[in-house]
Amino acid sequence: MSEKNNHHRSIGLGLWFSRRNLWISLFVVVPVLTALGLIAWQRSRVIASDHLLDQIDSLVLLSPQDRTADEWSVAVYWTHNLHCASSPQIYAELSEIKRLQRDINERVESNVDTSTILWIWERYGALTESGDRYQKYQQVMLKEMERVAADGDTYGDYSSFAKQVRAEHK
Repeated sequence: MSEKNNHHRSIGLGLWFSRRNLWISLFVVVPVLTALGLIAWQRSRVIASDHLLDQIDSLVLLSPQDRTADEWSVAVYWTHNLHCASSPQIYAELSEIKRLQRDINERVESNVDTSTILWIWERYGALTESGDRYQKYQQVMLKEMERVAADGDTYGDYSSFAKQVRAEHK
């Protein structure tokens, strides 16, 4: 085979490899990089949502003067459930989750009471559609607070929740 034919053959292989690389890039590398980017983006929302839940749980440590520890535990427990039912890690934008974190921090610096809990519920109603649907349980929470005020934490659910949060925040 002549040297001229070898040269053309190597150019042909070079074009084949470059076209092959183009197809690999389009159908393998680009989708993989896109998926990794989406995973990183979703992970940041999950982390922010977890921090928000921890922030809500830590409210149990700030029991107001006008509520017993058990009553307050009921309010925080049901607000914990509100967070989980609202699924902000799925349905809320990262910026909205972080804004709510900042707003809660500002709110609890001045005072924590039942109005703080009701305000958080209102914010979750605006945060996600599922948070809005969960608003019907706010009355259940308030009635449960009344029941616990009258009868105590009959089954120990709320005090065990508070105990778990205290252990996690030591």
